[in-house]
Amino acid sequence: MFTNELPDQPTFDLHTTLVTSSSNSVTFVTQYGEVLQRNPTDARAAWKIFTPPGTPAFQCADAENRLWFLTHDGHILQFSQGEFKTLADDGGLAGSDIYTLVADPQGRVWAGAENEIACWNGKAFEAMTPTNGEADIQPRELFPLKSGALWVLDNDRLRKMEGRAWTTEVPQWRGLLGPASGRGMGMHEDRAGGVWFNHYGNGLFHITPDGRYQRLTVQDDLPSDRVGAWFQSSDGGIWVGMDRGGLARLRDRRFHVIGSAEGLPARTAMSVCESPDGGMWIGTAGGGLCHWTNGTITRYAVGGSSSANFVFAIAPRHGGGAWLSAAEGEDLYQFADDQILRVSWDVHGIKCILNDSRGRVWMGTKYGIAYSDGHERRILGTNNVATLPAVRALAETPDGNVWAGADDGTIYHCEPDKLTPFRPTDALAEQPVYSLAADSDGTLWAGTFRGGLLRFRNGNFFRITAQDGLPVDVISQILDDGQGRLWLGTHQGIYCIAKSALNAVADGYTNKLDYVIYGRHDGMASVECSDGYQPACWRASDGKLWFATVRGGATWVNPNEVTARSTPPPVLIEEVRVDGELADLSGGKIIVPPGHKQIDIRYTALSFEGGERARFRYRVDGQDTDWVDADTRRTLQLRNLPPREYRFHVIGCNSEGVWNNAGASFAFEVQPFFYQTLAFKIIAGILVVGGVSIAVRRAATRKYRRKLALLQQQHAIERDRARIAKDIHDDIGAGLTQITLLTELARREPEQTSANLERITHSARKLTKAMDEIVWAVDPQHDTFEGLMDYISAYAEDFLRVAGVRCRMDLPVSLPATRVDAELRYNLFLALKETLNNIAKHAQATEVWLRLKIESDSFTLMVEDNGRGLTASTEAAASSPSGDRLAGGSGLENLKKRLAAVGGDCVVISEPGQGTRVIMTVRLTVRVKNGASPILAIGDTVPAD
Repeated sequence: MFTNELPDQPTFDLHTTLVTSSSNSVTFVTQYGEVLQRNPTDARAAWKIFTPPGTPAFQCADAENRLWFLTHDGHILQFSQGEFKTLADDGGLAGSDIYTLVADPQGRVWAGAENEIACWNGKAFEAMTPTNGEADIQPRELFPLKSGALWVLDNDRLRKMEGRAWTTEVPQWRGLLGPASGRGMGMHEDRAGGVWFNHYGNGLFHITPDGRYQRLTVQDDLPSDRVGAWFQSSDGGIWVGMDRGGLARLRDRRFHVIGSAEGLPARTAMSVCESPDGGMWIGTAGGGLCHWTNGTITRYAVGGSSSANFVFAIAPRHGGGAWLSAAEGEDLYQFADDQILRVSWDVHGIKCILNDSRGRVWMGTKYGIAYSDGHERRILGTNNVATLPAVRALAETPDGNVWAGADDGTIYHCEPDKLTPFRPTDALAEQPVYSLAADSDGTLWAGTFRGGLLRFRNGNFFRITAQDGLPVDVISQILDDGQGRLWLGTHQGIYCIAKSALNAVADGYTNKLDYVIYGRHDGMASVECSDGYQPACWRASDGKLWFATVRGGATWVNPNEVTARSTPPPVLIEEVRVDGELADLSGGKIIVPPGHKQIDIRYTALSFEGGERARFRYRVDGQDTDWVDADTRRTLQLRNLPPREYRFHVIGCNSEGVWNNAGASFAFEVQPFFYQTLAFKIIAGILVVGGVSIAVRRAATRKYRRKLALLQQQHAIERDRARIAKDIHDDIGAGLTQITLLTELARREPEQTSANLERITHSARKLTKAMDEIVWAVDPQHDTFEGLMDYISAYAEDFLRVAGVRCRMDLPVSLPATRVDAELRYNLFLALKETLNNIAKHAQATEVWLRLKIESDSFTLMVEDNGRGLTASTEAAASSPSGDRLAGGSGLENLKKRLAAVGGDCVVISEPGQGTRVIMTVRLTVRVKNGASPILAIGDTVPAD
């Protein structure tokens, strides 16, 4: 951010010069000689303004930070420690007109005065005027160099002095600018030791370190001749600021064009090759055959029409001259003795020509390969009964083998009597071969149309395409510069790639290619290189590389002059946006909230040397394991990143392939949702494990309970079976035995037959009744509370009626629809039966009450009589087997055991003469609630819900 350091002054000051700047002092000088100083570290410090006597002109600052001025009357003024002082006797120059004062790179002050050049030695100016020239000099301007030499502008002469001798003069300068020679001019030394003079009105002048002179004006495409500023940037570029011309950058011309401006009759060059005299043959599209030598073009016409002057391919002939494919039929011509003549050989459609090291001529044609050794001519393919596609490229390896590339992607090893085909097997195998180049080790490089670059080595193919980092997939021309690099002519410029890098990709060591691209910024008139015919490029004997281009003539480059000299470009991350919102890069790590969708990153490389051709690689630590080649893209989108910490790195290179491996980076963190945090995952894991454990435990418990219920059911069945067996044995068995005995007795005592039959009938009835009771006890249809009560009440009523006892019942109108298991029914029925038997036999009762009371968790069956009750003696006889049934050993205790077996209890209440009350209570396993239907079972009570 800029701040206004000094308020506007009443007098307008057009020029203010920064003289010195350090951490604790800044010094400016105005055009009127005022000195402004301030300590930049003290924000409260005000500017100190020192006003000189008069309005002297600032000249320079020496090594001791003294400021040197020249007054209007030609005297020297010094400023030091806040004070202006006049230099006594002008330092020994008094009486001479002093033109200029200047400080050299070492801080020494030089003076240009009338007939004298002098250097300040700390006390006085010491004469340094060259002694090998005239004494009458007017050194209006002095330009010190880092080497210690000085350029001196003496009126209209520009000379260089070293020590006290003139060593160099620029003759072009004499009389060039006239009286305005030194007016509005600045001198600058570049890093290579060259000198630049910018002149306000006369353009830009350049003297190279080896003394070559060059002037640039609007006629050389300089936007303006009023050059007021010059600057050399860190990458070596030269920048000039011009009045009404803006800002311009000067570039070295690396590629040199032979085109229309140089006399080429057509814009398109089809083919190039070297002539024996060191010149270059250029075949044009419609302009005939041209020969370039010593800056001059000589044209040779093939025919009278434009179409006849299409020269498609050229190859030098042994013994001089050249072979040509020219005219409408792409026919064979030869150039000899400054004439172009049609060859009698009837061969047409010639796409490429090769004159091999043995003097044999090979021609790739539309239908195959033509061959001639000077004695024999053959069309290979026809003679071998094989039809070949068009052959557009030919090359010879150092061992003398000739190879051809065809339109179907096949590469042929060519011999006079045989063609051996080699064909790739990948998906791009049918892409046409446009160019071939042989390596010194026999490796063959093939440029294809939309199939990238092929390496053919030891019978094996490897294809390098844009997916492997190759910049383009259409390669029209290939040249080996002899320095380990391949130069690829394409439709988008000329690329230079190290063969070691290509082999590293082909051998699987890397998937990255570094390359340099050349185009219009480097001097090419057209970036599209010619294709379809060969040779379209040529390496000359002097090492220069020539390329035929479309609409740009022929262009050449010296590979020794294009080695990378620039510095790595600074890489900058311009902005980061999270879901469209700009993130702050100055605050350290960027925090990305959970639920983000997209992160957009924009980065660039600060390079004026073909900045649009800068290339990049990036890596996102936390996602990428290796660098990702972004080519020239300057944006990256990251979507739906998992929550974690990341760091984005980007590195870049300039157009010369010089990489800044430090690059730029920033850290960012994608925050998780709460359910993505580690704590949540741990808790969730614990809950899942716990839930699974509980589920497993519950499943195991249910399994064990099912097994236990099954065992209990089996045990209950076994008990029922045992009980049924016992009942059958005790009741049915005993009854049948009695019937058997009575029957035998009736046989023995016929006279008692009637009585015995009566007894047998009575026993049979008893058996039937006993059987009925057994069947009722085991029949599951009667496993209901209502069925139990119906059977008990009916039995009690029948039994007491036979016994002559009145039966009264007090039962609820409606009974719950509750299941009652067989064992409970059986034991409760036997308890009731035993109680009624005791009443009938011992109580001498006339009336019995049967009452049923249902509670929420139990039911009570009470049997009450009005008999004689129990006496103390009968109660005491409870343990005596000879007592009555209720009080005897099988009486009260037997009732209690039966009720206890079904989870209930039995209470007997009796007083002598007051009757007896037997209370049988059974607990329910499930409480009866809201009309529910609980299930009665044997066992402990289960709490209600």
